[in-house]
Amino acid sequence: MQNKLQTRGLIQIISQLPDKSIIRINNQSIRNDYIFNLIKDYEIKFNFSTCIYPSGVFIQVDKSNMQIFIQILENVNVSKYLIDSEYFACQETYWEPLAAVYKGLFCISDKIKLSEEFITQCEENDIDVQNMYIPLQQYGLIQIFSQLPNNSILAIDSFELEDCSAFQTLEKFRINIEFNHQHNEFSHYYQINKENLVSYMDLIRNSDLPSFLIHFAIFSNHNELLLLVYDCCIFCVSNKICIKKEFIQQAQKVHLYFQDL
Repeated sequence: MQNKLQTRGLIQIISQLPDKSIIRINNQSIRNDYIFNLIKDYEIKFNFSTCIYPSGVFIQVDKSNMQIFIQILENVNVSKYLIDSEYFACQETYWEPLAAVYKGLFCISDKIKLSEEFITQCEENDIDVQNMYIPLQQYGLIQIFSQLPNNSILAIDSFELEDCSAFQTLEKFRINIEFNHQHNEFSHYYQINKENLVSYMDLIRNSDLPSFLIHFAIFSNHNELLLLVYDCCIFCVSNKICIKKEFIQQAQKVHLYFQDL
């Protein structure tokens, strides 16, 4: 029943996407499935310099192919790949996140409406329907990390970080030196550089790391404070980092707050 509901939800989302929207499929193994032959003509190629996401399969949906996608969902088991996907409205200078789908979870913006009957059935079958807090938190972190200068320092205040699924990967980037700064309440320090940036992006997107980033900061290698975060949801951002105004307005709707440092 869960698979059928996932498919129904995906159809409702895709049928409401504006023209020239983008679907980002996180699971790139779809390229090795015959299903990809049905949609490969609509793939759009991006590189890291033009897209803040370092990986994924990007598919454009417009008026000419929307019904094709819906028919594919109705007749082919493509939902197994779309249970880890995001949906964006492409504006001139901003990708507006409209929805995100994970296993057992739909995150929906106020631009997408799911039927009350469908939401009730989801509740009865252990599928959560939530607002966009989780994907917007990820999207905000990815925007920030993608703009950091080389050899920045991530400082985390957490005595529970060892419980994070990403802890062993983070430990590879740990800095075992005393870091002097007026904000000295942090317990873990990690280096962010060009070589490991993609790893951080992957952890933000595919692990529970964001839920452990409750109180943390990021400094440049010259000891300049670039970011300070409280309570997981209040982001104080340096003017060295650009956060889209449209994103700030959207994030505020789900109680994620971005303000000047």
